[in-house]
Amino acid sequence: MNGKLYYTDQKISFDVAKNQTDKGDSVQNWDYVPPSLPLKRGISSVKMRGIDDAPQELRQLNQMFEDEPWSVLRKKSFYEQALVMVDFEDDADIVPFSEYFPVYRSMNTAQLRSYFTFRKLIRRGEYPDVGLSYIFVYIYEILMQIGIENPNIGLDILKNLKDAYSFSQPKVIRYLDLWMQDYVVYYRLTNRVGEFFIQEKQEDDLAALLSDYKDINETLLFDTASLIASYKIKNGALFKKYPDDVTSVAARTIKAAIPIYEQRTTHHIEELCLGLKKQTPHPIFASAVFYRPDAPKENSFQISPRRKYYCKGGLWSKDTFRDKIFQKKGEPFGLILQETDRRLRISMHLKFSMAKKIADPIVENAIQKAIDQYLLEKAEEARPKINVDFTKLDKIRSDADIIRDALLSEEEIEKDLLPTDNQLKDTPEIAEEPPTPCRNNSIFSDQEVSFLQLLVKSGDWKNYLRNIRLPIGVITDSINEKTMVDIQDIVIVDEGDGPTLLSDYIDYIIKMI
Repeated sequence: MNGKLYYTDQKISFDVAKNQTDKGDSVQNWDYVPPSLPLKRGISSVKMRGIDDAPQELRQLNQMFEDEPWSVLRKKSFYEQALVMVDFEDDADIVPFSEYFPVYRSMNTAQLRSYFTFRKLIRRGEYPDVGLSYIFVYIYEILMQIGIENPNIGLDILKNLKDAYSFSQPKVIRYLDLWMQDYVVYYRLTNRVGEFFIQEKQEDDLAALLSDYKDINETLLFDTASLIASYKIKNGALFKKYPDDVTSVAARTIKAAIPIYEQRTTHHIEELCLGLKKQTPHPIFASAVFYRPDAPKENSFQISPRRKYYCKGGLWSKDTFRDKIFQKKGEPFGLILQETDRRLRISMHLKFSMAKKIADPIVENAIQKAIDQYLLEKAEEARPKINVDFTKLDKIRSDADIIRDALLSEEEIEKDLLPTDNQLKDTPEIAEEPPTPCRNNSIFSDQEVSFLQLLVKSGDWKNYLRNIRLPIGVITDSINEKTMVDIQDIVIVDEGDGPTLLSDYIDYIIKMI
């Protein structure tokens, strides 16, 4: 088959002189005519309609369009044109306009007149109903500080635009929220960080709290965990019925279980719940037409001790926390709170039970131990406590002596001590005095031993105290004072119906007497 019947690629010569000297029908013999003037990228080869009747400033702007070389960036051209038109105002009917990434050069004469009429009204505090493209052009001007002396003023203008058009043009909200944050960063408005980084600041404050979870109080830790966790324990029946118990127990189970997760993953709890820190690219004023001749090459801006923006070589990036160890934000807290809720209901013998969602024996065991310890402490606190003020014992004894001396005169004492003739006759002869009973090295005196024996046997302790002329308060306080030293508790209580031995210490008393 003859190859000449088919097309084959051949090299084309770009040597103009050679092409001019070549003769014949050579495929390399082609004409090349270099341009006599630099190429321009005017909006059209046809003159803009109506421009001859437009104000002088618009004709000047149109001339800038026609003279604009292709080598100039579109955003730079827009910035330079905006500087020229910074003070221009018009008064025309507003016509429709719709364009992606709109700039002056995107508009015809009527639309340009509409825009500068719209901008005049905005600067006067009026917000006419216009298309979104007009609004974006004005936003671009503010981002580039066109006609703005103080960046704080520009930020307020952007905020007012959002408020004015959020209902009629809801798409503007998504862009303005991002651009206002970038505006704060780019123009270093430290005083406005709290206003435009609310969510980020809240998350960073949570991270700071979590980093100190071992030291913060139970209520604050519980509230923080409840806020982050997907499981909403505060909506449960147990919390609504016993809020204080749930708060205290949950805080304890968190402090018991979190170290287990931290040890396994080698990450702190704030990273486990909120994500790992990572520096990611962040084009400043993304999707906006933005240009500044003084754009920084190296810069950084701190939102919080945990979060920064960086500029290196003119490229921006920021700290993000999107990489997650767990699938959901705050998942460790959700697992701990759900299992705490479930197990606490069982331990408190409540009817409304829950399904188990965790399968981690080590964490489960830590949660159960914290619950058991709390319930044990609560039971101990419920036991009645009797406080004895031993500092008043000396005064009680002194008062008793004074009362006794006042009631018994010296003569009565002597009279009471002397037996009568009839008593002498009736008294049987006693060969010898009975021996003192052995008290097994008791801490009590003979009188206290006798008194305690009568209490144990339900004997007539009142007659005994009357015979030895000793007030009940004096002897019971003396006994309780000694037992506090020996066993750190009292053994006799008096609730208004006379002294009673505590049942827990009956065996102790019998042994001591």
